[in-house]
Amino acid sequence: MTSERRRYDRLRTAENAYAALSPDFTKIGKIKDINKGGLSFEYINGEAIANKISQVDIFLSGNTVHLFKIPCRVIYEIPVETVDTASTPSGAITRRRCGIRFGILSKKRKEAIADFIDNYTIR
Repeated sequence: MTSERRRYDRLRTAENAYAALSPDFTKIGKIKDINKGGLSFEYINGEAIANKISQVDIFLSGNTVHLFKIPCRVIYEIPVETVDTASTPSGAITRRRCGIRFGILSKKRKEAIADFIDNYTIR
């Protein structure tokens, strides 16, 4: 039997919640769940995330909410599924899921994340 290592419960986010990994925003995807310690999101791309990632932006599409450059580190990255399709050059679309842990946060950043969780998650 394995024990849960998370300190906080995961919460599903609103449909329009996204994460973008810095510095070049090549990985952008829908947030699957979030808590005070981190988040997971899915993106479409066959390439693994580089270890140099150290910041994430959290935002809502069509809204003014945008949390910039939150320190983080990638904890895991796994393939989710591959969908065969004739419309892509390679013939398949690969989705990957990435879990990140927030780094050391200022009081202001902690409050901003807590506010995001309070207002844009499904309990």
